[in-house]
Amino acid sequence: MGIIPCEIPLLEFDPEQTAVIGPDYEQLDLHLPRKCVFAFLGGYIDRYAHAAGARQVAAFNSATKLYPIYVTTYHGQEVALCQAPVGAAAAAQLLDWLISYGVREIISAGSCGMLTPFDEGTFLVPCKALGDLLPLRPALPLYGDQRTRPAGHRANHPRPPYALSGGRHMVHRRLLP
Repeated sequence: MGIIPCEIPLLEFDPEQTAVIGPDYEQLDLHLPRKCVFAFLGGYIDRYAHAAGARQVAAFNSATKLYPIYVTTYHGQEVALCQAPVGAAAAAQLLDWLISYGVREIISAGSCGMLTPFDEGTFLVPCKALGDLLPLRPALPLYGDQRTRPAGHRANHPRPPYALSGGRHMVHRRLLP
């Protein structure tokens, strides 16, 4: 079909599902478990993996560092462990790589900054995700054609609008013991 043009070149989209260079371009003999803990927790994944006797089965080489991929057994099930890189593009790249080698169920956790004061130890459970991130490009064809735009969407806006308000309605707060 070719590239779907857009007046903003950065938002041009190629709907072809086969990539020239896919996330599994290395063609490793690697079969990861279906379940994966993908945590934005700095060195905690490495420390837990070593303490739990997890084995390192691979490493993902990014522009900033080498991310070890561990496999451990938890309650009789194999689980992959991986530190998540900070930043949407890097995290999406590593997730694509993990998925290409067999991961299908992912749980993620991490720490974050805040715009609203919370007590230390408050556990936030996201119940909505808002954003307009480039790694979400597969959704772009939905907005590239006037016939498929959501009701009320501005015709001259090349991507879906989003809001930064309503933060306290986006999470459930729980104070950890």
